[in-house]
Amino acid sequence: MIHYLTIGIADDDNYWKSTLYNFLRKNNTYDITFTSINGYDLVKQAIAHKPLLLIIDSHMPLLCGIEAAIVLKSKLPNTKIICLSMIYQPFIAEQLLKSGIEGYTTKDCDFKGLQKALVDVLSDIKYYENNNSTDEEFARIKEQVDGINSYNLSASQIETLQLLAKGFTNQQVCDKRGEDVRTVESRVKKIKSIFGAQNIQQLLYEVTSLGIIPPHHQKNCLAV
Repeated sequence: MIHYLTIGIADDDNYWKSTLYNFLRKNNTYDITFTSINGYDLVKQAIAHKPLLLIIDSHMPLLCGIEAAIVLKSKLPNTKIICLSMIYQPFIAEQLLKSGIEGYTTKDCDFKGLQKALVDVLSDIKYYENNNSTDEEFARIKEQVDGINSYNLSASQIETLQLLAKGFTNQQVCDKRGEDVRTVESRVKKIKSIFGAQNIQQLLYEVTSLGIIPPHHQKNCLAV
């Protein structure tokens, strides 16, 4: 008798979501229970279906994928969760680790990282990027980012910084995250106050220097 593994997929990029869906369907023991395009729908469907595994894009509209994953881990402790992101982010990995989330990897085009993450996480082994993730490895990562973590930035603040670094305007951040402009303006103002920045350029320079945003990620960061 075949025991099917129930999986939920969440990603706001329909092309990527379809590609991921087809990749998983090649394994006839995987049962794709549902797909979602935003964090709120993900939480609703995951609680309703209680899949054994969730594969979640780290950044989605309405409710950030990271925040949704953290909420779901507290509500569905027996559901394993793998988060995916376009770029490697140690600070985000540390957030996920502290919340008990089992896997974190980048979206490599040939799915090698995801395949390894699936094998390890389903074998009760934590997976981090493209390494066999042991508790010692996670401890090392945590030690590296302790200084950054002292700022206690939320997942929504991190994503807003990443979008600003790509050259997004406040309005474009709103459109991407499904928020109103006053919410984003208030968040940006608060982040500026945390780092004592007078403008966006100075803010991006500060967070890049601290390693919160990788240097190759940001385009607008100019020393002020």
